[in-house]
Amino acid sequence: MARKAAKGLTPISATARTTEPGAGCGAQFCTRRHRPAAGFTLVEMLVVIVVIGVLVSIFTLSVGSFSEQPGAEDMRRLQSLITLAREEASIQSREIGLTFYQHGYEFALRETLTDEDGLRYHQWALLQDDAMFRPRDLGEDLVLELDLDGEEITLLYERDSEAEYEPHVFLLSSGDVEPPFTARLRPVFDNDGFLLRVQTDGTLTLAHESDADAY
Repeated sequence: MARKAAKGLTPISATARTTEPGAGCGAQFCTRRHRPAAGFTLVEMLVVIVVIGVLVSIFTLSVGSFSEQPGAEDMRRLQSLITLAREEASIQSREIGLTFYQHGYEFALRETLTDEDGLRYHQWALLQDDAMFRPRDLGEDLVLELDLDGEEITLLYERDSEAEYEPHVFLLSSGDVEPPFTARLRPVFDNDGFLLRVQTDGTLTLAHESDADAY
């Protein structure tokens, strides 16, 4: 039994085509009311454009000011490398070490080796030829300082080849960072620099010391 067409709607035929007005509608005309589409007025669009322009200008000025300060790009690179190294350690289920010097830093991979007697032992291998995690020299104009879990560490000028190698920081396969640390990078003749704080869970915070949020 055919269904009765709803009042006020144009019936649709079995071929999905709209029937002619009046067909199957009795004495009434089947018409469809069209509501005007809502839109933005010219004034509203201009206001939005102005607001976006102001926000972009503020962002550009703040980023530009940050990037122009000595050491800014170096600390951003260190921040990114630590993030990538944590991901690498988790993917490979291996530990990666991070060692700081007065004018640079380097990454090392904890390898498991076997001696002549078949006994397994661990050894740190520097990532010398790695395109991403190669040693970084920041130059003589910038100085690095390190705080490990609240303890200030005296950094060497360069690696001591005669001492047993031991990284300052361990990026564990679990994703954790041990110990939590704060790296400070400043120009040689300036007391203010950038602080990179790294928590145990891998949260990184970078700010300039002149910024109240850095403390």
